[in-house]
Amino acid sequence: MVQLIAFRVVQGIGAAALISTNLAPVAATLPSDAQQALSELEVSGAIGESVAQGTTSPGADLVERVRASGAPAATVEALQGASDAIGVAVKTSFAQSIATIYAISVVLALANLLLTLFFLPEIPLRTTNRPDSATISE
Repeated sequence: MVQLIAFRVVQGIGAAALISTNLAPVAATLPSDAQQALSELEVSGAIGESVAQGTTSPGADLVERVRASGAPAATVEALQGASDAIGVAVKTSFAQSIATIYAISVVLALANLLLTLFFLPEIPLRTTNRPDSATISE
């Protein structure tokens, strides 16, 4: 559950664009039918889903998805040969997205700190422990 929530947050930050960027060099080494299968996986969101489900090897999981979709054996073999590189590209993309999330949160925290320090009025505490004179007279 936590991984799915983290995936949705990371996906909002732009992990899909990073995945496309990091997979481009890997896809360039593949035959055209394998490139097509890989781009279909990107478009359908299968790459992110495999990471969100907690798979330790996203490349192998994607190869299984292509195999299950009925792709030709040559396509599956080409993707299987590049599954380690695909996994590294996917993991790198999500690591970059998480780093972006932390960078944004640090900036927001610092902005809130500055806002609190300079624009929040100071409210002095009571200076004595004696009760107010109004309560004594009653």
